[in-house]
Amino acid sequence: MDPQRAELMQQAIQFLSDPQTRSSTLVQRIQFLEARGLTNDEITRAIVTANQSAVNPGYNSYGSAGPATLPGQNPVHVPWDWRDYFIAAVVSGSVMLGAHAIAKKYLFPHLKPPTLSAYEADKEALA
Repeated sequence: MDPQRAELMQQAIQFLSDPQTRSSTLVQRIQFLEARGLTNDEITRAIVTANQSAVNPGYNSYGSAGPATLPGQNPVHVPWDWRDYFIAAVVSGSVMLGAHAIAKKYLFPHLKPPTLSAYEADKEALA
């Protein structure tokens, strides 16, 4: 492929990857690319490449998914809103309720002092 066609393909991929362009219909995008001089095969390859980049937008060259950050950059911190606090409260409350129920059923009976009749039975056994 000559350099001009490669440049045209890169422009087509950038065009198809643009969020504003994605809002238009596929027919309109294809007609625009045909008017720019791309063949049907090139348009198909550009659409496939643009869709792959849209599916994995944060895929970096190290093989891990997620937003790529430079070594000196800090990752973007998204503050919590009320929904995050609500979910955290429900989850932690559920965990605590479950822990209390398990402790009440299995641990607390072993921590109770023996009854008076148990003392008397032990006393009679020793005498």
